[in-house]
Amino acid sequence: MNRLDFVSGNVEVVEAIAFNLDVRPVRTDPKVTLLVADHTTLKIKDRYVMWRFLDNLDNEKFHYNSYLNVINEVPLEVIINDFLYDYPNTLVRAWIDEDNYIVGFDGNKKHNPKETQQTMGEIAEYIEDWDYQVRLVPYRAREGFFTGLVATYIQGNKIIEIISKYQANKHHVIIAGRYSAGIGFIQPIESRAFNGRLCTLPVTDIYGHIDTLIEGLKVLDEKYIPMADKITLGNMSYQIHSLNIKDRNKLEHERYSELIW
Repeated sequence: MNRLDFVSGNVEVVEAIAFNLDVRPVRTDPKVTLLVADHTTLKIKDRYVMWRFLDNLDNEKFHYNSYLNVINEVPLEVIINDFLYDYPNTLVRAWIDEDNYIVGFDGNKKHNPKETQQTMGEIAEYIEDWDYQVRLVPYRAREGFFTGLVATYIQGNKIIEIISKYQANKHHVIIAGRYSAGIGFIQPIESRAFNGRLCTLPVTDIYGHIDTLIEGLKVLDEKYIPMADKITLGNMSYQIHSLNIKDRNKLEHERYSELIW
């Protein structure tokens, strides 16, 4: 089983049926096919996975009962497309089985501490015009696994990622600028790691690095990335979750150097 990360704006609905009409009584088991970045097919057959996919797109809670009610009134294809239209700038962290079925997701909307979340919100106000989500997400580090409070600021294929990490009684902040090239990511500017809590770090250091990342990401909007390179990046991305966060950032920066320059 592999984890695959992709931006919701790169998803196209190929087929979406909410009910299994081949059995009696009719079951709410969906048949869904999604095309990601024009070349990767993902499928959903579990109603709870379908509900969680939609719930992940929105910062607010989309209750399971609401999902069951709405699929009785509106075709599932319309529902999915409406969510994708309303929330095109969400990073989806999906777990995929060997048959390309989505079986689960990483990312929890319940998060603390409040001071860190507040600082992440202030950064969102500074960046402007970028959609913003905060999630608790599991990561790997050289010291082992940790669950970090992660803010993603997304505009199109441009992503600013801030990871607040607490591990071995130490606080660290990792900031990266990631560009979605299909279902793979590249980093035009090297990531930076800071010691301490996000809310106590020097403002000039944090915002200065964010400004640098934004300018570097903007340049990529003007670059043409061939489909062959996107497929290569996508194939490599299936195992990216197995790397620790430092090595992931280093690899994505090296990919940028190899593919763009």
